[in-house]
Amino acid sequence: MLTSGLYATYAPRAFAKSRTILDILEQKNPSLSRNFPRSAFAATTVNCGIHSISIDHLDINNSPETMCVLTPVGKFNDALGGHLILWDLKLAIRFPAGSTILLPSALMRHGNTTIQPGETRYCIIQYTAGGLFRWVANGHCTNESWDARATAAQKSERREMEDGSWDRIVETFLHVDQLPKGH
Repeated sequence: MLTSGLYATYAPRAFAKSRTILDILEQKNPSLSRNFPRSAFAATTVNCGIHSISIDHLDINNSPETMCVLTPVGKFNDALGGHLILWDLKLAIRFPAGSTILLPSALMRHGNTTIQPGETRYCIIQYTAGGLFRWVANGHCTNESWDARATAAQKSERREMEDGSWDRIVETFLHVDQLPKGH
């Protein structure tokens, strides 16, 4: 799938983390299947509202260590509306139908502008919920179940890991000088 290929190219460590989690979930639960073969995303949402406008937000339930993919579709004049807004970067990007972007939607505030009357804009979003990562990390149980059976040493180890989580998250993504050249 094209989006997983982009993900593997531009965020290989995040891609590997996503694929590993999905592989583990499928092995443990053979009845599960991906929305698309070989996809690195657990979920796909198609926003079908005529205008699919999104205000400034973070997808706080997505994994902060992974990317989400946004692809707008429909018939709208991208010079006049439908721009992707990356609030933290103070950017408004022309975002025509059929274009695709990878972004860490749990970490980067984003949204889009309105379109003109009579136009349509929908959006296809692919992502992986952070709860799936916690489920696997907890040995296939909820945080509450894990807390009830974890030893003091395990809880201490988890607190230490969480204390360094920002550094771990940042290292998941490529730095500008590590991006593939010529694209």
